[in-house]
Amino acid sequence: MKRFRTAVIVLGVLVLATVWGLAYLFTDDLVPGDTDVFPVRAPIPDEENGYDLFTDAAENAWPSPLPIASEFQAFGEKADLVLDVLSRRVWDDEVAAGILEQNAEVLALYDAGMARPHLQFPEDMGLAPLVDASAFGWARLMDVVALRAARLGAQGDEEAAFAEALCLLEFGHRIEHGQGHLTAYLRGPCAKGEALRLLRDLAGRTSVGSGQLKAHARRVAAYRVDPEALADAFRCEHERLAHAAGAIKRGEIDCLLNPTEHVGRAAGQFCAYLIQPNRTRRMAAAAFRTYIDNVPRHYADIVPVNHPVPDPLRLRDLLSPNAFGRLLYGFAQGLESALELKCCENVDVGATGALLAMRAFKAENGRLPRTLDELVPDYLDAVPVDDFDGSPLRYSPEKRALYSVGSDLADGGGASKAEWLQDERREYEERGEPFDGASAEADLEPWDLPDPSFPIEF
Repeated sequence: MKRFRTAVIVLGVLVLATVWGLAYLFTDDLVPGDTDVFPVRAPIPDEENGYDLFTDAAENAWPSPLPIASEFQAFGEKADLVLDVLSRRVWDDEVAAGILEQNAEVLALYDAGMARPHLQFPEDMGLAPLVDASAFGWARLMDVVALRAARLGAQGDEEAAFAEALCLLEFGHRIEHGQGHLTAYLRGPCAKGEALRLLRDLAGRTSVGSGQLKAHARRVAAYRVDPEALADAFRCEHERLAHAAGAIKRGEIDCLLNPTEHVGRAAGQFCAYLIQPNRTRRMAAAAFRTYIDNVPRHYADIVPVNHPVPDPLRLRDLLSPNAFGRLLYGFAQGLESALELKCCENVDVGATGALLAMRAFKAENGRLPRTLDELVPDYLDAVPVDDFDGSPLRYSPEKRALYSVGSDLADGGGASKAEWLQDERREYEERGEPFDGASAEADLEPWDLPDPSFPIEF
């Protein structure tokens, strides 16, 4: 009898444990607890929002993102130059004029958009696409605007060229503040990168007065990344991930086990086991809070985010509780790259502002400054900071370069353009390939150098 009672008790405990376990596995958290990781949007009247105008301009920018040869027939023998001129790798004024003529209406839309005080993206609740097709049109629009600025400079209208480049810088800044998801936000650094490259080119050969250069240097310095803008992009990313988790559960997004369209109530219960929106949101919110906390930090101080994502090739992982939710959470992987890009952008802004200030300093003193401290306070309010390690931006008078330690955080002393071209030539010769120095120099970007370096070419 005693054994029977013991068996009954053990069986009862097992049943209760099983019921509790199944309830835990199939029951979602009651509250996701992620309201602090959602963006707060202030309503902007349509007549003050330039988004629709910019979108129309991007959709109609010429040439198309994947152009075909027939688009260039009007350029005759110079058709092969169109894309190189558009990217400013080579220069041909006739081709540049033709490209701008083709984009006259596009540029008018862009100008109308910039005349409006705001740019705010519409709410986007869909999953992030693997390829954001609309981004190509926006990139083409930036190329066209940059080409207009470059042609103004080539024609000797330097003041107008500076104004156009600074306007493109403002365009990128507005994109970053547009409260779009991360893929939309990242169009901003692209526009700002084009503008800063233009400003550095102009600084190397400008004849405008030192007073204007000082004003431009201070204005550029104001376009560092706003931490709240990037934090909002992370919040928007969490918002659409949270919406997607709920939509999959409700059957609004097709998935392998869609309870409303495919396999009925039993599969619906199993889908509840595989996708638990609140649990997914709670897990994602913890990661996005870390991303947001990392935004104001220098690269050296960034806290890594752990992503416990199931292996899609292991059946055990795919059949674990909330497996689809954790796979969905995997969309949050790799967002650390946005933090590294933020640091690159701040270095780019700081170096470009410093180069403009150094150009003004040389115009007034007949020499370059011995240290960047000589620029403060007459030319800059403060020495730019290297956002990778938090130290002042490095300056090598011997190599005539400003430089950053970059993501490896190692100070290699920077590199001059001549050193980089020499290294490139050596690599080509070792491979037995011809080296085109002019083409290599045209393609040279600061981030191609061992220490990201900005040559001083004046």
